[in-house]
Amino acid sequence: MPTITIRNLQEEVKQKLRVLAAQHGNSMEAEARLILTREVQEAAPATPATGQRRFEHLVGLWKDRGTTDEMMRDLRGDEE
Repeated sequence: MPTITIRNLQEEVKQKLRVLAAQHGNSMEAEARLILTREVQEAAPATPATGQRRFEHLVGLWKDRGTTDEMMRDLRGDEE
C-alpha cells in the first residue's frame, strides 16, 4: 500500500489529531487515514465540463479588458 509523509504539520493540528484519535480509539495514523478518506470521497470531482465552465466564466470577466497590466491597475484602482 502506498505511503505518504506529511511535513510541516502545525503542532496544534497534530495535538487535535491525537485527541480525536484517542476519542475514537484509533492511532493517529488510522485517524488521519479516516479523515483523508472521508474528505476525498465527499469532495465533488472536477469534471472537464466544470473546468471548462470556470474557464469560460473567467474569460468572460476579462474579455475586452486590455492587457494584464491594465487589468491589474483597474482592479487596484490605480490612476494612470
